[in-house]
Amino acid sequence: MHKKEADGLEKISIINLKQYGVFRKHTVVSIDWNSHKTNKLLLRVYIALFLDDISPFILFKYEQKSRYSDSVIHFKYKVYITTTPCRYGGKRFWFICPCYRNFKHCEKRVGTLYKLGDYFACRHCHNLTYRSRNENHRNRFTSLFNILTIEQKIEDLSEKTKRYFYNGKPTRNQKRIDKLYGRARKNYNNYERKK
Repeated sequence: MHKKEADGLEKISIINLKQYGVFRKHTVVSIDWNSHKTNKLLLRVYIALFLDDISPFILFKYEQKSRYSDSVIHFKYKVYITTTPCRYGGKRFWFICPCYRNFKHCEKRVGTLYKLGDYFACRHCHNLTYRSRNENHRNRFTSLFNILTIEQKIEDLSEKTKRYFYNGKPTRNQKRIDKLYGRARKNYNNYERKK
């Protein structure tokens, strides 16, 4: 099944909420998404943080046009948050994914929620991937870049190597260099086939 890329979707991250001051001031924040072509408002989400000792949550409130008619649908739901201690003091906030899949609550601890369809959820629930994960499959010059990387490794290893053979047998570094040359040859052959 082909995964949709998360890079172009509306998203809300803990980092953005910290920049808006949600965790310090406990204020209501609105986040807008505009169309790139017409600069028309596509979506405005109101976010309010409710911290209590039992179960802190962020309230998401927004409205959008129905995909099936001209009516407007109002959304208002809680996204629970949790914290983990930071290594040098303080705490890090996380969303608990509010999505239900296969009659089970996801409950993944994530830093970013994406909106695909009607609700915000983690990338696992929306079956999303990142553009960078697909770039190597699209890029026909990957083999050439790999060859350059391998050549650099061979050069670095050759500079460190004092002896290439000992008692008529190749040293460990010479075996590594030979293996890297084999990988470079294989990448070059892959590039030639893609031409």
